[in-house]
Amino acid sequence: MTAEILEQLPSVQAARPRGTGPSDWRDSEPTDSVLHGGPSNGTRDKASSKPLRELAISIRGKREIREQRKLQTRNIGFWESWRRSQSINNKRLRGHVRVAVSKLSPWQHILHTVESRFGVGVKAYFLFLRYLVYLNILHCVFVLSFILGPTVFYGRGNNTDPLIFGGNDSVLDFFLGTGFLERSPVFYGFYTRGSLNWPCFNTPILFFTGILTILIVSVIMVVRRMVVGYKHSWLLGNRYNVNVSFKIFCGWDFTVQGPASACLNHGFIRNDLKLHLEEQRFHLREAQRTLAQWIRLYLLRIFLNFLVLTLLGAAFCLIFYATTLESESQNSLHHWLNRIFLQYLPPIVITLVNLILPHIFRKISSFEDYSLTTQVNTTLVRSIFLKLASLGIFLFFLFRQPISPSCWEHRFGREMYKLFVFDFLACFCNTLLFAYPRILLKEKCPSCRLARWSGQQHFLIPFNVLDLVYKQTVSWAGLYYCPLLPFLGTVTLVATFYIKKFNVLRCCVPEQRIFRASSSSVLFHLMLLLGLFMAATALAIHLYMSSTSSSGPFGSASVFNVTSVCLDSLPTLAQNALRYMSSEGFALPLILSEIVILTSYVSRGRANQRAIERLKDMLVISTSDKRFLVKQHATLLRKQSKRKRADTAGTGPDQPSDQFQLPKDYEEKLATFRPYCKNNFTEKKIRPEHIANVDEVPLTFDIPVNRTICLLNLVLKINGSVAPIPVLSGPDIAYFGSKVVFGCEVPGSSAPVIYQLIRDTKVIATRNLQAGQPASFPVRVTGTSEPLYHCRATAGGHTGESNSIRLLLVRARLTSDPDPPVLYEGSHLLLSCDVAGVFGLSYTWFFDRRKVTYETLPSLRLAGNKLAVENASARHAGIYSCMAEKENRSSSSREVHVMVKVLLPKPKISLTISKVGTSYSGNVTCGTSRGSPPATFHFLLDGEELGSVTAANSTEASFLVAVVPGQDMGTVRCLVKNDVQQVMSEPLILEVVPVGGDVKVEVEYLYDANAKMACVKLHCLLSRGTFPSFSWIFNSSVLPTDTHTKSPLESMGRRFVLADDRRALILATMDPGVSGYYQCRARDSYDDSSPWLESPAVLVQMTGVSMSIIEIISISFCCFMLVMLVGGVVFVVKMLHQQAHAGLGGSIQSEAHALSLGRMDSSSTDSDVHNQTLEITV
Repeated sequence: MTAEILEQLPSVQAARPRGTGPSDWRDSEPTDSVLHGGPSNGTRDKASSKPLRELAISIRGKREIREQRKLQTRNIGFWESWRRSQSINNKRLRGHVRVAVSKLSPWQHILHTVESRFGVGVKAYFLFLRYLVYLNILHCVFVLSFILGPTVFYGRGNNTDPLIFGGNDSVLDFFLGTGFLERSPVFYGFYTRGSLNWPCFNTPILFFTGILTILIVSVIMVVRRMVVGYKHSWLLGNRYNVNVSFKIFCGWDFTVQGPASACLNHGFIRNDLKLHLEEQRFHLREAQRTLAQWIRLYLLRIFLNFLVLTLLGAAFCLIFYATTLESESQNSLHHWLNRIFLQYLPPIVITLVNLILPHIFRKISSFEDYSLTTQVNTTLVRSIFLKLASLGIFLFFLFRQPISPSCWEHRFGREMYKLFVFDFLACFCNTLLFAYPRILLKEKCPSCRLARWSGQQHFLIPFNVLDLVYKQTVSWAGLYYCPLLPFLGTVTLVATFYIKKFNVLRCCVPEQRIFRASSSSVLFHLMLLLGLFMAATALAIHLYMSSTSSSGPFGSASVFNVTSVCLDSLPTLAQNALRYMSSEGFALPLILSEIVILTSYVSRGRANQRAIERLKDMLVISTSDKRFLVKQHATLLRKQSKRKRADTAGTGPDQPSDQFQLPKDYEEKLATFRPYCKNNFTEKKIRPEHIANVDEVPLTFDIPVNRTICLLNLVLKINGSVAPIPVLSGPDIAYFGSKVVFGCEVPGSSAPVIYQLIRDTKVIATRNLQAGQPASFPVRVTGTSEPLYHCRATAGGHTGESNSIRLLLVRARLTSDPDPPVLYEGSHLLLSCDVAGVFGLSYTWFFDRRKVTYETLPSLRLAGNKLAVENASARHAGIYSCMAEKENRSSSSREVHVMVKVLLPKPKISLTISKVGTSYSGNVTCGTSRGSPPATFHFLLDGEELGSVTAANSTEASFLVAVVPGQDMGTVRCLVKNDVQQVMSEPLILEVVPVGGDVKVEVEYLYDANAKMACVKLHCLLSRGTFPSFSWIFNSSVLPTDTHTKSPLESMGRRFVLADDRRALILATMDPGVSGYYQCRARDSYDDSSPWLESPAVLVQMTGVSMSIIEIISISFCCFMLVMLVGGVVFVVKMLHQQAHAGLGGSIQSEAHALSLGRMDSSSTDSDVHNQTLEITV
């Protein structure tokens, strides 16, 4: 029943191949592990080192894996056990470190509080804000390393003014970016050439490198976070929609705290369902629109978009007029308040535009009859364009204004600084002067008209995120002209975090509609990336269009001039490499490599998308399976209920349904039947032996079957005979090899009875018993056929035969596919354990007389009475058997020996040569490193077969061939064949090159881990020769080639070691005794009469002195510390000298400067000469 229901599952029906029946499908039915949620073999192998709690499998699978790991730890050695324990400890340590680092992250408690009260969307805003704080801190590190640090350490030059607050400086300078702040490190003009003035390591190069590094790192970090978010949404696709049941049963947020947050989460789920229903209602209404309604709607949308463009144009015009007024008021004299207002007019206009127009866009989108999701996205896109376009238009107007080149960078830096400062002031004032009084009014006077009109305050996440993107874009755009802007950005972002935290927790109420932060994070990071590209584009335009300037790190030169000077100072090879990398020739391979990388990523993405689609289909099929099983269960319950009602109606309320009822006229019919039988027996002279199968004679009236024997006794008593009629009882089914008991009894017998149990026609047991005692016959079940048992009883000289029982043997029969079970590696093996006529059995498999589990052979698939091997290997060869069990009874099958033959790899072919007299003979050996015999080897010379050999017990064969040294005898190959394979070896050129040419010795010194010389290795290099034989000479004495050779150098023991067929000589000891001259000589190994070719002598000298790596590091560190100490002393002396010089010349500095200004001409060189002359004169 269970198997039939499993075959009717939708998943099984969908996976069943077309054109196959149920019998074919059973051979490939899923394994128990798949049906019960156990892990597959591949999953288990991949997850063998993962903790059990991280495995996405059932409890049963985890228990099996735990037992498997226990068995593995018992069988592995000490080192493997130590390695695994260390791996587990390292994983735990990394986990603890991650937890500790996560606890060290700032504002965790605040984020948890915000999430518990306002949900994950508002928390996502604060996480994005914290990410920008981290990004600006990284920018500060780069500014300190590349820009501010070298300038402060090496100085700014000799003609720079001191940084002193005084004179015409005021507090307004910190808001306007003029005066003292203009001379400070905040702006571009502070960084001038100092004492650091090397061609490729100077202040301009470091300044430009720092700016470029910040932009590149920002691009990498923003793109990485955007890709991570985009990958999930793209792979999931548009077809993935969370259904209503998931929202109801799995939509609860378990991070909420308190009843208010729980009610809020209820509201989120309820409003999300409302939003879903509203979307469905909108799509239904959209499908029912007529053509006239569509035309009116499109005309309305065109008008509204034209209105949006008009508002954007008006905003840009306001920015232009504000920029113009601010430029015209630069040199005019106004009151300080008017001056601040005019200077901050462009930031004020941009902030007001960015504050008001997004709300207008939000209201306009509600009239365009879009869905709620489309309305939000449309408003976001328009707001993004407004934010970035307003800043871009402002930069464009700054570029178009006529400004002198000497102060262009100062002007641009001041404008970015003012934008940044005013944005922070607007955020601060919006919270303390607008949001907080509004909530106070709502709390103190909730019934007043103004409080009711203002309504509840909500934290609008998209608009607040746009403000952060705008702030970061301003920071990137002004980074070149205001290098300390990241420091200011870090401080203002931290302050913004606490301001927004106060605004959210104190002034706002949660939104009734949940914000999908996961779907909009990609859009936010895309906005951030667009802002970064706009800032980089503005910087590139400035560098391309800028002329020379007298201030800043570049001075009168440009970026391109400084980089050209650095490039010209590099070596020629580096110059050529850099010029090639900037040429068109390097662009083509770069583009090709990018195409290959992108193609691979696109392929991976498509493969992942197909996998996700299959997983979605599996989820759908799993849901269908559950519905089908629930439906089947309900059907079975209905059938059982109907059957019970029918049974109750048939038996009546007073009659039990489990007892057979006799007819009412039973006694009357029985009294009539007895005389009828007695008269017939008397008239027809019927004796008991004439009666056969009386229990199967149909009766004319309704008498229970279990009363047939009573009727037979009645007949016998009527006849007056005492012939016994035995009754045989016992099982009709038995397991092979088990013991069964048959019972034989003669009911109503009054004389002793002799019982005989007969199997087929042979008496197997006899019992002599008294009257009334039943006979018991225990029988051991053997044989292969199904025997027929009956009982013979003899009492009072009369013999009777009992009923017969056909004993069905339950024996497991093991079959294999293929049969016989001989297969090659990689083949499929299927073993079936079949028992005819019995159902509900459980099966146990044995391999080499051991129980088969996932631990013994993990690669096996067990599915009911089948054992499958998908990819057979040598470890699957052995003896298999099975045992069928049911109710503590079992039956074992015969043993089947499975043989797995090893496939033949590509054979290797080699050649050896020997000299016989004056001729030469070659022996070509063809063999494989593995494989199962027999195999046939075919020898091919230039494609023609010269012979073949069948190797019955090996995988190697040899062939003789004639060889002439120095001549090409052709190309030989070897072909190996077996039952299923045919592999060819690589070709071998049958050519023997005699030894000749030059012979030389190459010396190699080998060192140990402590940098001490361990040994010396000498290589003998030979110009040509196929079969060379080598020998070594030390100080004109031939070294022995084996231990049996007597030599005067025999006393050297193990100083020399020959390796690589005597081609290499290793000096194992480093004592001076092995110093001397070494030579190697070579000749043909197959001809002992050939002359030796000797190499020149090489001198190897052992000094016995070596330094360890610790000693080298110690000496190097001491030298380094000595150099640093000398450099520090020189630096301190130089700084003291400069301070003393500055103190002496400070009193007359202003007069010298005025005097120098009076004598300077247009040349900067003459100015420097005059300054030096004035200092000398004073």
